[in-house]
Amino acid sequence: MSKHAALQSALIIILSAMLMLGMVYPYLAGQYDALAVGLSALIQVFAILAVVWMPVGILWSVAELRWARRRRRALPVQTSAFLFGWATVVLGSLIAGLLAMLANFVLGRALALGIIMAWGWGVWRVFPRLQALRHNPTIHYNPFALGMCALIVSLWVVQTVGAQPLTQFSRARAIAQSSELIRDIEAYYRMNGSYPLSLLAVYADYETGVVGIPQYHYAQHGDAYMLSFEQPRFVLDDLGVREMVVYHPHDRHSMISHASWILLLPPSQLNRSQGWFAYEDAPTPHWKYFWFD
Repeated sequence: MSKHAALQSALIIILSAMLMLGMVYPYLAGQYDALAVGLSALIQVFAILAVVWMPVGILWSVAELRWARRRRRALPVQTSAFLFGWATVVLGSLIAGLLAMLANFVLGRALALGIIMAWGWGVWRVFPRLQALRHNPTIHYNPFALGMCALIVSLWVVQTVGAQPLTQFSRARAIAQSSELIRDIEAYYRMNGSYPLSLLAVYADYETGVVGIPQYHYAQHGDAYMLSFEQPRFVLDDLGVREMVVYHPHDRHSMISHASWILLLPPSQLNRSQGWFAYEDAPTPHWKYFWFD
């Protein structure tokens, strides 16, 4: 393998590791990071959109292996790497545009502009090399196509295989971390004979211990109270579903889809139809999680 191919392979391996880490980052233990969930979603969507390039990548990889075999036999080689390269630029531009649109909605215009500028810079840098390939085929094996195929497959594997265990880990950790908050709420009740009306404050103080979960939400509920947090979910794990994890000390859980329903609907109707389509008991007592579409 030439030095250029070795360097290219190393860069693809580093990029793969960074993207996989970015994908699972919101589900890891740590202090809350406001960008974690959005960046993870962008990486997951990139892996989904990149599937349209896979046929080009597979054909390119097979062709590179054939060309390398002919070179080893000292046979003449006429590559079509130029065509594969331009197909990659065209499809990559489409993917970058869609990612920029999503970034604009999820994380803001600055990141969307950054994606467009980064892709434009990359195309500008690659353009002279693509032009050179038209008349001067590469004389060494190019691992780019095979490496990118492996990268896309690895991102899919993380999404499909890692989604459930990572979601369960982060949910269980956030539930476990709530014990201090619950203990202090109950101490307040023993001291004052009632639960606090609100915990609305500038600083939440009680951290969830999960990178992608910002804080616990407290609400008085009848003669008791509820705690809740939103659990981040993988894009392909029930597409579009949002999960709210709720605690109630007396197991009278309630999670309403829209704030306006609380204000406009009578309690009897609200209790019958809260907006979630399914729920499940968490392994920890008094906790449930509700799924909304």
